[in-house]
Amino acid sequence: STTTLNDNAGATNLFAGLTVSDVDTGENDLALTITLTDPTAGTIIGGGFSETGPGTGIYTVSGLTVAQADTALDNVQFTPTNNSGPSGNFTTDISVTVNDQGGGGEQDVLAATTVTITRVNDDPSGSGSLSTTTLNDNAGATNLFAGLTVSDVDTGENDLSLNITLTDPTAGTISGGGFSETGPGTGIYTVSGLTVAQADTALDAVQFTPTHNTGPSGNFTTDNSVTVNDQGGAGEQDVLTATTVTITRVNDNPSGGGSLSTTTLNDNAGATNLFAGLTVSDVDTGESDLSLTITLTDPTAGTISGGGFSETGPGTGIYTVSGLTVAQADTALDNVQFTPTNNSGPSCNFTTDISVTVNDQGGGGDQDVLTATTVTIIRVNDNP
Repeated sequence: STTTLNDNAGATNLFAGLTVSDVDTGENDLALTITLTDPTAGTIIGGGFSETGPGTGIYTVSGLTVAQADTALDNVQFTPTNNSGPSGNFTTDISVTVNDQGGGGEQDVLAATTVTITRVNDDPSGSGSLSTTTLNDNAGATNLFAGLTVSDVDTGENDLSLNITLTDPTAGTISGGGFSETGPGTGIYTVSGLTVAQADTALDAVQFTPTHNTGPSGNFTTDNSVTVNDQGGAGEQDVLTATTVTITRVNDNPSGGGSLSTTTLNDNAGATNLFAGLTVSDVDTGESDLSLTITLTDPTAGTISGGGFSETGPGTGIYTVSGLTVAQADTALDNVQFTPTNNSGPSCNFTTDISVTVNDQGGGGDQDVLTATTVTIIRVNDNP
């Protein structure tokens, strides 16, 4: 019916235009043979035909009447091999013979006829799912894509490109696997020039990092999709259709750092700012309920004043201030002062450990800004 086929044509009836005849009435032992000169070019199925041996390219059916032989030819199909080898064409000669077991042997039904098969660039495809669709915003770089795979029936494919698209580019970033963003803030990341194996490796290696604590508490989302393209003309093909990833904002613990401006004071130094070298930070934007605590291990060694701090109870040596933003917490530390006790007890020195903690009421409790640091207070002989 045709002598040219695309390699992705699938099972095709080439033989319905052939007929068998025999002047001997009542003939019922006809055998048909279809021969492919290149057995790798395709396979024969249907019509009762079977291959005489693996890879022989010779297919037979027997015990037929003339009508049954015609029916067999109407039903048998040739399936070209799909994209074996490089692009271009490949061919096979196909011949059909009939034999009535009467001594004359094989008789031509179809003399060797060349069928030309054109290799068509088939679209690549992909499948699988994300390893998770829920993440905490502090999860860091996470491999969501290792469960995805790419396939292409075209052997030797080496120019595949992969695209990962975030519908909300502010929700996170893609890194690794050779991917790069097409432009700042586009949320579209690509890698190209890949074989199928390299495409799978890229998906195994690429990571998604959710944006850490931007905006108020709660959740934010982005759809992630992945496509593959073999530059063959049909464009992008889905590996993963748009899938929603939900990112939960986690209240991260605040932190702090720095050191006291001095650890030695005269007892008559008066109110002194020891804490301006300390700073507070919190990755949670919009934090507004920070509390600071300054603790003196020896409450008799001095007092804290200013910066909004107040003692939790007489003589406890624990001073707090609360309801602060990060900026306000830094300002409070800039303004709070320690006044050493002047000439209490005998001569020589006395000490107290001073520690500072911060708490954002988020469940993590007090976090160190300054671990216990010894302040030595020198008793000075004041003038009478």
